[in-house]
Amino acid sequence: VMKQKFEGFWDPQDSSITQNIFKNGALPEVPEQIKNIDALLAQTIWLTLLVLLWLEVRCQNDRKAWLLIYQKGVNWLKKVGINYEETKVLGTSFII
Repeated sequence: VMKQKFEGFWDPQDSSITQNIFKNGALPEVPEQIKNIDALLAQTIWLTLLVLLWLEVRCQNDRKAWLLIYQKGVNWLKKVGINYEETKVLGTSFII
């Protein structure tokens, strides 16, 4: 949560984020639906999407604590042209 950037995204270059969320400690490969964007932006979008999904799935009991940063992340995705509700299905196999 504290690693979220001011704009609302999470930085894929910050390995502490991926180590805490993913079993192997690495960001899963960016899906084709997102890959057609600039490589670094695609990774940033992908990580942000996965962090938001992780909050939804793994942190339900603390929803009040993360709801504002969650919304900030969803808004950032929208700003870069990604509808979170439509694309979060791409990450379900990595979180659940």
